[in-house]
Amino acid sequence: MNNLILMKPSPEDRLSNEVYDDLFIEVSWLYEQRQGIFKDPTYQWIDLQSFESRLMFFLDALILRNHTVDAYCQEHAFDGDTGNVFTAVYVLAKRNGLSAIQPLINEIDFDDPAFRNAFIDAVTLALSHDDKKTLVTQFFADNTPAKLEIAAKLSGDNRFNQIDLLLQTLKQAIESDNPTDYESLLQSALTALGQQLPLSVPAKQDFTCLYALIEQGHSDATLYCLSIAMLKARQDDIIRQGVAHMEQQAWPILPLAVHGKVGIKHFYAPLLTNKHSSPEQINDLLLALGLLGLPEDIPTLIQYLEHPEFAENAATALQLMTGADLYEDVFVPEEIDPADLFPDELEKYERGEPLYPEGEEPGETINQVVRDSATWQQWYSEHKPSFSAGQRYRYGQVITAPVLLNALKAEKTPHRIRAFIVDELAIQFDTDVKINQNVFVDAQVQTIEQTIKTTEERNNRNSGI
Repeated sequence: MNNLILMKPSPEDRLSNEVYDDLFIEVSWLYEQRQGIFKDPTYQWIDLQSFESRLMFFLDALILRNHTVDAYCQEHAFDGDTGNVFTAVYVLAKRNGLSAIQPLINEIDFDDPAFRNAFIDAVTLALSHDDKKTLVTQFFADNTPAKLEIAAKLSGDNRFNQIDLLLQTLKQAIESDNPTDYESLLQSALTALGQQLPLSVPAKQDFTCLYALIEQGHSDATLYCLSIAMLKARQDDIIRQGVAHMEQQAWPILPLAVHGKVGIKHFYAPLLTNKHSSPEQINDLLLALGLLGLPEDIPTLIQYLEHPEFAENAATALQLMTGADLYEDVFVPEEIDPADLFPDELEKYERGEPLYPEGEEPGETINQVVRDSATWQQWYSEHKPSFSAGQRYRYGQVITAPVLLNALKAEKTPHRIRAFIVDELAIQFDTDVKINQNVFVDAQVQTIEQTIKTTEERNNRNSGI
């Protein structure tokens, strides 16, 4: 009983807890909003900046508190959703290092992707380089799929040069009884492998065991990661295998475009003329034509604008190649779920009648690339002399490393395209840009600007300036 009286919170502690409650709510909300934006295909990556600056303001307010914040983090890390876990891990790691978050590591449900990502985000921002490396070693040793995925992700993002461990992880998943159960782990490990390979010379390791992934029925996303890793290793066998699968599957289409060789263009032709090509193949092909950037494909892309199921990718590809900046505001009505309707509304819905007065329909207005073929045809007729057949273009400029870096920095470059550009820079120009979705906008901009400066200095040395 006496011990309980001694542990009773003081008025100062109760006041601190009230402050921490408010700060945790703010940080958790901002973090979860940021994560939610990633799921919106229309978001612009620069839009995250306002959330991130506010997020860091409140995190700093927690970091600067006294020791009572540590106890609060340990006690309340799991009171809410992923935002609370992120906040608690970040504050403890930033204030006290890796040892302070070990108790939370034992309690976090890493099998839940949301909690896994929250943990990765927190330690990426908060831990020192040495502590991250220690954590990665610990998680590789634990050898559970979820912790292996975290280890792979942190190892790749921080360029820890742990290729042997990554290969061991990949072989373990490939040789498991159900390798297709490990898509997320495989993608993280393959991506990390590509991030750690020396880009200027062929990799010395034997990666032939990884080609088993092609025959195991993995997702297109996993096979894309495999293709990119092997291209970074300067092992072009994947291109030959990809071409062999081109008419049956969609996965080889985008890696071939990221490879960036003009000569591979003729492998795409059969898909355009094959009436059995799937919508997924056609959509990937349209995006691939945009990445490849050959202006002789502009008429083909304009034709596909007339097909609603292909118009979005065709328009994205046209903008990506030409930089025409033809945008329009479009109202996107909110999708109606009949289960949410009142009986009288459901009757109207089933009769095909409008549920709302004209102009009052729920939805949002988005800014998107124009999808009207006539508008693009007129633009192309006026600007065709600016392009040379056989030359590759990005935003209207001949593709070079600086042009791709500027495209990576451009506010309106879609986030999916930015990921392709990072791979293009590595594969086509031996340029490693150390950014990923977890990195905050300010840090991305700083990294891109530094890479632009380094690239310019390298080009000047090579040209003798």
